Amino acid sequence: MVGSLLRTDQDDGSVKDVWGKKVNAIDLAKDIIYGDREETYGHPSKNLVSIAQLWTIYLHQKYGSNVIVNAEDVCWMMNLLKMTRQMNSAKQDNVVDAIGYLALIDRLGEKK
Repeated sequence: MVGSLLRTDQDDGSVKDVWGKKVNAIDLAKDIIYGDREETYGHPSKNLVSIAQLWTIYLHQKYGSNVIVNAEDVCWMMNLLKMTRQMNSAKQDNVVDAIGYLALIDRLGEKK
């Protein structure tokens, strides 16, 4: 799927192709996690591990917590963020991102 051939519908927030057909959220998520984002930021595990480490440090410094956050935890918590946003304002983007974060859990074991 080519991003330049897609547009966001202003009425319902869904992504549609040049013919006006709604694009499946699963396909959009797949394009994101295997496409532009990976080309720009590298393999997702690199960033997810870094985020986990920073969240662990934050929780320890702020609350004295000894909880160790890992990359999979980051995916689950980001999914919760997207679920909350969807409950407050339903948009296809929230669904796409939630699918993407869950799919990234599966990608954590890939060789980089």
